[in-house]
Amino acid sequence: MNGLLRVTAFVSWMLWQCPAAAQDRPPVLAPALITDHDEINALYDLAVKTVTMNVHRDKRGLMEKPGPILHAGKSYPDTWTRDASYNTWFAAGLIAPEVARNSLLCEVMNDDQYGVRIGSQDWYGNGRMRGQYWDAIVWVTGAWSYYCTTGDEEFLKLAYRISKNSIRYFEDTEYDRELGLFNGPAGLSDGVAGYPMPYSDAGGSSFILDTRARVNGKFVMKALSTNCLYVSAYDVLAKMAGHFGENDSVYSRKAGILRKAINDKLWMEEKGRYAYFLDMNGMKDDHMEALGHSFVILFDIAQKERVEKVLRNQFRAPYGIPCLWPVFPEFGNDFGRHNGTIWPMAQGVWAWACAVARDEDRFASEFANLTRLAAGSNDFREIYHPINGTPYGGWQVGKLWESEPSQSWSATAYLSMVYHCIFGMRFSEDGLRFDPILPKGITSAKLENLKYRNMILDIELKGSGKMISGFKVDGKECQPYMVNSLKGRHTVEILMKGVNNNEK
Repeated sequence: MNGLLRVTAFVSWMLWQCPAAAQDRPPVLAPALITDHDEINALYDLAVKTVTMNVHRDKRGLMEKPGPILHAGKSYPDTWTRDASYNTWFAAGLIAPEVARNSLLCEVMNDDQYGVRIGSQDWYGNGRMRGQYWDAIVWVTGAWSYYCTTGDEEFLKLAYRISKNSIRYFEDTEYDRELGLFNGPAGLSDGVAGYPMPYSDAGGSSFILDTRARVNGKFVMKALSTNCLYVSAYDVLAKMAGHFGENDSVYSRKAGILRKAINDKLWMEEKGRYAYFLDMNGMKDDHMEALGHSFVILFDIAQKERVEKVLRNQFRAPYGIPCLWPVFPEFGNDFGRHNGTIWPMAQGVWAWACAVARDEDRFASEFANLTRLAAGSNDFREIYHPINGTPYGGWQVGKLWESEPSQSWSATAYLSMVYHCIFGMRFSEDGLRFDPILPKGITSAKLENLKYRNMILDIELKGSGKMISGFKVDGKECQPYMVNSLKGRHTVEILMKGVNNNEK
């Protein structure tokens, strides 16, 4: 099916699937992907379909009127701060901007002391806030990525205020000034299966914040991934401040301090990688955390020589990077829900990190792994078995959990591999830079009808490898960069070649 027909088919499907949300325009309008691999084309379409089926109409948080929002998955009829933020960052901000904007606004509240900030005003019946507070700061990264792809100045003004208030709140409540790190569990693991003793003792509860391991009643842990998210937030706040003509040095300085603390306190020279977390006694846990190792690369925290060591020393299972490795002894030959299992969301971040590090082989491997997982299940499931690749929810509190179907961030993770890695799109406030990787076995890839700000782009990749040998916009040779002030339809042609050969 050619690109135009595939786009038309998707618009028709989306109008049928979400009639209320589509009264004004379709909630999701992704570009068509055409490669010389039918399976990749089909799985890309399935990823778009998965995102679309999770769009529902609602009004919460700071939304001014009912509109389309993105639920976390087919079995999760709600949004979460981190899901909304990752989905936006991965793909939704590009292919479903209204949905992404609304989903971010769902996760914001008015605080009498701090003003409007990240956080939900909805509560579970047991009195806990919906979602996980410790990695909520990823909202700032999601909000900035949304702005970069849309140029929505009105939203950016609000996002800057929310981000400033939120960082003050988290600095007051979670920052350990003595160690220079933020408290909080890891960025993916909200369940006790993701932690060793004594943290995993939660009296039968699966929720990590119910742990009995506390210091004067407070949860104390400095996780790698969570602290990396704060680095990103400070970097984004510096960019937001500069955008509005304000002094950005305070946020830049804090980002630098936190980067140094991560490298000083969490690096393990003898193992050539970072620790999972510092515990309540200041001891390093030496498990490998997929998100943490991805973020130290993506957020420019690890120096070049450490990046190379992390890439080399990170364990990868037959079906990809496990969320956490090695497996805790209590799981025996099985795997925990957040320990040893494959989460496509984490695969997507790791693949992106490998692409940024220009590690073609590791990126290609992770892309192939998620392709195999999604093809094998004909779905973008929540979690997979690391050895046999079947949907597998993992063990936690004495039971084997379900791997939930049709997860939004599993689907957007695959889309992110296409947009940010294969096509190498790097969005900034000023424009779009290209740094593609066309893995072996794929010799052509094209995106048709990509909506970016006031442009419609048709982007074609040919060749193989990670080096650009030719770049044209509308038939004219130029640098691999497009300023965001362009308007209308444009064609982009990119010719790739390998590093150590003359392949064209």
